[in-house]
Amino acid sequence: MVNRNLMMKTLRKILNQEVASEFDDSTVIGGIEAFLSFNTGMFPEQFLEPLQGYSIMNKKQRAHAVGELIRALPSEAKPNFSNPKRKNICLSDSIESFKKSGRGWPVKKISDALSLNTVKDLILHFPERHEDFSNIRKISDLISGETQSSELAVKSLQFKKSRNGKHNWVEIEFSDSTGSMNVTFFGQQWIVKDLKPGDKVMLSGKVESEKGKPTYKNPVYERIIPRVTKLHTGRLVPVYRLTQGIYMKPMRREIHTALTSALDQLDEYLP
Repeated sequence: MVNRNLMMKTLRKILNQEVASEFDDSTVIGGIEAFLSFNTGMFPEQFLEPLQGYSIMNKKQRAHAVGELIRALPSEAKPNFSNPKRKNICLSDSIESFKKSGRGWPVKKISDALSLNTVKDLILHFPERHEDFSNIRKISDLISGETQSSELAVKSLQFKKSRNGKHNWVEIEFSDSTGSMNVTFFGQQWIVKDLKPGDKVMLSGKVESEKGKPTYKNPVYERIIPRVTKLHTGRLVPVYRLTQGIYMKPMRREIHTALTSALDQLDEYLP
């Protein structure tokens, strides 16, 4: 007879891998629903309700279902010490010990306001929702009113101020193989130091029509760097609970670091 605790551990590993693969339902042959159907009776039916219809869910729905089930999984009785190999990052490590985000990562404020102190805390800080930026289109194919993404090159950029000096913005001309567009970024003067003509970027956000031409309204941008995973654009992007003085990009970056660095430990410690 198959041990139910062993099956729970297997399910935990499958869900962790599903998170790592961005919810593409390819972790097990035939998909998660096929795995559960084959193992009928090994899991409480009510417990698995979030995964019903998983194969036809979109990625937002899958992310919500997986997160809900991971939170409901029972904790392991004790960790598995069969592999004595030393981890570079442990779940008990302080969030300050591996930070990548510099000034945008105020450790004390994060600890006080969000009660996030360790790598484990970050991993358990599940997204409130997801933004679907996976619809990637050329400039000529953009549709007004929809949320989309585009891979573009910076042609030119200008920093501008209002006459009274109270407001500032950056105007950037982007282009791809099908055309060009102008995008305005308000109150983000630091962009002129971050980008230069020729840089490749991914823009994500809602597209609007301006003077008969498509443009992004308050988009998120991310530089395209070879062999570096995009975290903020062009994909299903997690949106986390924040507080004043804590910003989304650093939070997303640190949680991604925690997940990728300690993924092999999740099956031992996740509640």
